[in-house]
Amino acid sequence: MALAPALLSGQESRKGQALPPERVRYLDRVTEFPVTRLTSPEHETWMPSSLGGGISRRSDAALVASSRPGRQELLWLSLETGDSRILSNAAALRPQSAALSSDDRWVVYADGDQLIALQRDSLREQLLTRISAGAALSGAIAASPDRLTFFFSESSGNRTRIKSVRLRPGPGQTLAESEEPVTELAPNPRRALIAWRSRSGAIWVGGLDGSKPRRIECPDGRVLQFHWAPDGQSILYLFEPADKSKLVEIREQQVDSRTDAFIAKTTQFACFAPNANGSAFVGASRSKASPHILLLLRSTKREFTLCEHGDSDPASCRPVFTPDSQSVVFSSTSHGKRAIYAAAVEKLIEKTTD
Repeated sequence: MALAPALLSGQESRKGQALPPERVRYLDRVTEFPVTRLTSPEHETWMPSSLGGGISRRSDAALVASSRPGRQELLWLSLETGDSRILSNAAALRPQSAALSSDDRWVVYADGDQLIALQRDSLREQLLTRISAGAALSGAIAASPDRLTFFFSESSGNRTRIKSVRLRPGPGQTLAESEEPVTELAPNPRRALIAWRSRSGAIWVGGLDGSKPRRIECPDGRVLQFHWAPDGQSILYLFEPADKSKLVEIREQQVDSRTDAFIAKTTQFACFAPNANGSAFVGASRSKASPHILLLLRSTKREFTLCEHGDSDPASCRPVFTPDSQSVVFSSTSHGKRAIYAAAVEKLIEKTTD
């Protein structure tokens, strides 16, 4: 059943096919820092919008979606060599929907109204569940640290349901409901909690059993993006103050005490991500005069320009660190269609261990 839409599409499957590298190394024109463009700007390639960006924790690779096979398909892309392998044979892939399990064994993605679980090595697939009739997937899928559970949200009318589904066919379990669409969600890495961000820029937290959902009380403004801190005790979030004369900030709120603290001002980050121990952040600036990828050290609150992103939609760059904090991976349209880029930062950021 999961393969039926792909078979009916009339396109021959290229699933499992290896694709040669397209990587190009160049010096950034702003910083003269070496950057590697891993995919060609002649076709669209997207990183998943799930928090973590589809970067493998166990190998130097990333899960991406690309139109290179002739239509949008999932690829397993080597960050070292640029080689890739086609994973899917989807009829209507949502290119940014996919999520990668923490052990790299499973990929879950949306194909039309179906959520498909794919074994990354064998490429065998199974239908997990379907989006409810009359509803639409809202935001990305998220993977649980237990390697067996995935989370998603579906919207219908003025209601959005946050659901979980296990790696076995069956209906999703509703955990919470929202009165507006959910743009991103993420389970806590250490505790039985899940957080999500609404379209208006509010963060909510609730139990994985659906208990006690509550809105995080932030200063006056809106949240642009959030991440759980590595220890699971707090939420790191990118905050745009209501006062437009003020700069975008990175803030942190403790889950239990609800203490909210300022971390650092940014050069108008449109999106951000912490490294594995929360000591550094990477962000894409939305400044039209300085459309850069920047590193920010938490201890000194200083920013360093890594390279230019040159993207007209900097929020779509979604830069992330690799798990060892030695490289930054991001997407950009600076050379044409959206492509994937990587830059080594081992001389700027200390190595971390997962």
